[in-house]
Parts: sequence; C-alpha cells; structure tokens
Amino acid sequence: APSPGHSLTDAIVHRCRTRMASVHPPAGAAGAAVMFEFWNDRAFQVYDAAGQQALLDAFTQTPRPSTLSLQGRYTIQFFDAVEHGRALQVNNRTKFERPLRLKPPYTLPGYPQAQLPPGPFHFEFEDDDGQGNLVWQPYSQQLQDELQLLVLCAPPPAAAFFAEHRHAYWLFGLDELVSGLSKTQLVQQNVRSGTHRQVVLRPGGAAALAGPGGALPPPPLPPPPRGPQAKAIPHHARPGPRRPPQAAARPHRGGFAGRPGPFAGSQLHHFSLGSAEVVAFVGASQRPLEGQLKAELLRLWMAQPRPQQASLPGGWVVENFAQLEMGAAIMTDGTDRFPLVVSFPPLVPGCVQLPADLDADDALDMSTMGHHLDHQQVSALAAQGPDAGKCGICLCEMEADVGNGAASGSHPGFADVGNGAASGSHPGFADVGNGAASGSHPGFGIPAAGRAAGASSSGYSAMELDDDSPGGGGAGNVFELKCGHAFHKECLEQWFLQRKRCPACNKDFGKVFGTQPDNGRLQWSLEGYALPGHPDSQETILIEFAFPPGVDGDGNRYQGRQPQGYLPHNAQGIILLELFKIAFRRRVMFGLGRSMTYDSYRPTFNVHIKTSTRRGVTGHGYPDPDYFQRALEELRGNCITIADLLT
Repeated sequence: APSPGHSLTDAIVHRCRTRMASVHPPAGAAGAAVMFEFWNDRAFQVYDAAGQQALLDAFTQTPRPSTLSLQGRYTIQFFDAVEHGRALQVNNRTKFERPLRLKPPYTLPGYPQAQLPPGPFHFEFEDDDGQGNLVWQPYSQQLQDELQLLVLCAPPPAAAFFAEHRHAYWLFGLDELVSGLSKTQLVQQNVRSGTHRQVVLRPGGAAALAGPGGALPPPPLPPPPRGPQAKAIPHHARPGPRRPPQAAARPHRGGFAGRPGPFAGSQLHHFSLGSAEVVAFVGASQRPLEGQLKAELLRLWMAQPRPQQASLPGGWVVENFAQLEMGAAIMTDGTDRFPLVVSFPPLVPGCVQLPADLDADDALDMSTMGHHLDHQQVSALAAQGPDAGKCGICLCEMEADVGNGAASGSHPGFADVGNGAASGSHPGFADVGNGAASGSHPGFGIPAAGRAAGASSSGYSAMELDDDSPGGGGAGNVFELKCGHAFHKECLEQWFLQRKRCPACNKDFGKVFGTQPDNGRLQWSLEGYALPGHPDSQETILIEFAFPPGVDGDGNRYQGRQPQGYLPHNAQGIILLELFKIAFRRRVMFGLGRSMTYDSYRPTFNVHIKTSTRRGVTGHGYPDPDYFQRALEELRGNCITIADLLT
C-alpha cells in the first residue's frame, strides 16, 4: 500500500527502484538479444543502428548508468530501470519526454517469469455504464497482443506505457504477476488526468474480442439487493444501500427526468475548515484544541504538501499529521501520547444548481504574479544557456521591449490550446483528459512544453516541434513569474486564459475552470446505514449528480447523465463533499468525453466518486482505505485543495 500522502503510482515507482537495486542482471547478459524503442507520439519505434549501439553499450556496463547522453540531442533518464518501464528520453533543447523501453518480449537472466493461467487469457479494464454500474471492457485486439508480449517478458515491466482510443495511459503492476494472479493488482492510469482504473487478467482467448468500438459491453456486475429487510441486517453485514421508507415519496424537482429530490432550488450552505473540532483523547476524557494550538494546526492542515509531522505551540508535536482525518494522528510532548479525532457539525442536506451557482473567475492581474524583465535581465537569461533564453510556451527566443507582441494565437503553440492541453495535437495523447494536472508523477507525465502547446499554424504540434521541425517565431515583452520562470508576456496571457499555472513548474496562480457542462445539479443527503471500513460513522452521505442532454462549446451534442455516489458521514466524507462542491462549481468535477463502454459523448468522471457502497476497490466501492488520499490528489490536480475551505 502507498505510504500516507503519496499516490499509488509513487508507491509503484518506489517498488521499481527497490526491486531494481536488489536484483540486477549480470553485465553483458542477453545484450545481443535486446533492442530499444521510444514512443514517437503514435507508436513505439526502434532506434536506428547508432542509437541501438550506444544504448546497448550502456546497458552492458557495470554498474549500468542511470543517466546518459544519446547522440548529443537527448538525455536518457532512469536507464538503470529500463527493464522496469521507467526509462525516459528527454530532448535536451525542448525538454520533451518520451517513454523508452526494451522491445518486448525480452528475457534477462536473474529475473523470474510471470505466473500466467494455463491456456489463452486476455485483459479487461473497468468502466461505468453511465448509471453508476461497473462493467468490464476488453481492450482492443491490437492492445491485447501488445500486453501479452509484455507479460511474457522477464521481468515484466512495473510500468507499461500505451495508447488506446486516442488516450495515453500507464499500466502498473505487471511485475506482480511473478507472484501469481491472486497477488496481482493491475492499475491503469490516465496520463493526462492521473485517474485510475482497475485492470484484470482473465482466462479465455481474445480471438472473439472486437476492436476499438466494436466490443459488446459485458453485463454490469449485479447490483446489491435492496428491500425493506435491510433494516434487520447489521451495519457491517449490509450488502448495499437502502433508502428509508419515506424516500420513495420524495417529490420530483423537475428538469431532470428520473431523479427524485426534495430541494426547490440551490441551497449552498457556508462551510469553513475552522468549524472542525479537534479533540485529544486524554485517558477517559476529551480535550478540544483551542486558541493558538488550533490556529497553528489549521495553518499546517492547509499547507501543500501537508507535513507528516506538525509542530504546535507549547512543545507539542502531531505525528501522522497527514492522516489526521483518518484518526491516525497522535499528539505528543515526547512523553505522553494522545490520539486526535476530527469532527464537523452534522451535514445539512442541500443542492448546487448550475449555472446559477457557477464559481466566478478571478480577473487576470499579471502584476500579482510576477514582473517584467528589462533588456539587461533578458540578456542575463540568455547567458545562462541556449534554452534559458527561449520562451517555454512558443519555444522562440525572448527579446525585451519589442512592443506589445503579436496577436493572440500568432505564436506556434497558441492555437487550439483548449483546456490546458493540446486538443488533437498528437494522436497518441489527444483527448487524454479535460484539464487535470499532468506531470504530477516525475518521469511519468507529458512534459510541460508538450502540455502547453496545441497545433500550430504550420501544422506541427508542440510534441513535434523538435530540433529538426519547423516553427514560427514572434517576440514580445518578457515576463517572469514569481516561481522564477520567464515567458513572452503575450504567450503567458494566452496560456492563463485556459489555466493559471506556470507551464514549466505547474505552480498555481489562480482558479482552474474545466469543460464540465454548465447546466447540471449536485445534491446531497444522509442515509441511515454505515459504509464498510468506516466504523466511526453510522450514516452515509448520498451524492447525486444530474446533467441533462446538451451542446458543448464547439457545437457537439452530448448525452445526459445521472450518476450517484457515496461518502462516509465523518471528517473524510464531509471534507470531500465540500471539495466536490467547489469542483462542481468550477466545472472540473466532470469533463466531456467519449464513453468507451457505449461509444457516446457524455459527461465523464474527472474526479472519481464511489458509485457502490460495497464491492471494495475493484468495484468502485468500500472498503477502500486509500480513497480519501486518492480523491485529494485528483482534486489537487485541478487546483482544488483543503486550503479552499478556509473561508
């Protein structure tokens, strides 16, 4: 399990490094049998003869280098973990990153092979049917063939990059197959949004599986039984959600067919993190934190990243502070140790109605984000190196005081920036998400420059504007952000129209707004049963979304959707609900995309919710001890953090 405050992918990367350090193939072994490939935005491509020889020479060195230079144009990173799927090719000038791998299948001495089921097998990923039901979908036949080659490798890679339906993904966990299927957890991560889906390996041939868009969806997993007998079943043994008898009589609001609700209009209730009561359990008594103790705890609670250990006035220290909401934090003065428990006032049912409750964007005030550079300062940038004097958005030279610059979109890399990512700019990565932060896991994201730019007027995407690719120019005043990165001012202004985040380091400078439909509803209420894994709460928060059919900003029609989810009625659930409200009002809770299940254009989860009360992690349900942290990570990727709950 990942450590507190870290994502599942961070844990897998750590495992890769640990395993790499403990088991290493002998120098020179199988050297002649391996070939190297890099991702060319469409498929994996074998290096030319010179590149192959340079990589092979490095591969057989003892010890194998972690970083090496290739042909003077590229730097290969994490090369000592290439067999684990970790290696990257980085363009020295543009800083574009591309996955590098050993061409499968390969066998390196000293590594065990995967324990596979006898006979044919295939891979399936989890998807939803738009009604909150989990369905399993097979990958396309082309990808099935690719994955089967990867599991035949020794070692199977811990991280495998692939593209499917114009989306880019990482698949984690193939290395666990050496321990057998029963101990394997496969996870698919969207490169753009960072969201996760479970993947399973099933017996049976893939010959009958259709290609992209042609597979019939398997039936959804059976829903949990419902009925009045639920009240006689203990909380810990209940198979699914039950509504109280009066719920069937709830009046229908109108506007969205099929979803009952008691609310006559928007009911946004004020919430502040300061309303939390933090109690130290001292023996049989409870002592709430007040005054300076609580004020300092709140300040550190909102810090990004939150510290694992918090120092409070009076010499007190809070251990396991990153797990405060989970009840794992301990307050100590070095001698005595007192558990800390967080609680909030009981939830009040309510509703957010769009467009009435849409969050307002802050005015673009560049003066609060940094300062202009004069000619001497720009010249000093250029003296730091060939790349330091180039704008990281348009990749052109920066010159000071040239004027007000070109019109919006005149720089290559401006056009069709979309929602902070290239829209259709390179087939392997197009339509990968709807605005979630990428690059959150160093070494696994698409590089900043590649994310920033879209298709240029010359027909090249930012990922294609490499050393030998044509690209236009243009210059303007140079502006340096507070994080220390400088860009053309007009480039930055155009970039900030979509996302107020530094293109180089992802530092946030304002709110993020997504592509979620601006007509919809989120309502929440309480249900009288507990969720597995949350014994501290005897109630469940039911959250219900409703989107009617509509037309997006480009004139494309999308289908309506009415999913529902479940949160525990405790500190974790209340905090997530309040953050979900903010995400919904900023239109980043959902995006718009094509469902791989029904091949339809509809609202899609950008921040994932639990659509089942049971069935565990693989069934989008409970228990799932890591869900709270994963949800915070997905929200943070959309510039929504606990700090937004201050006021």
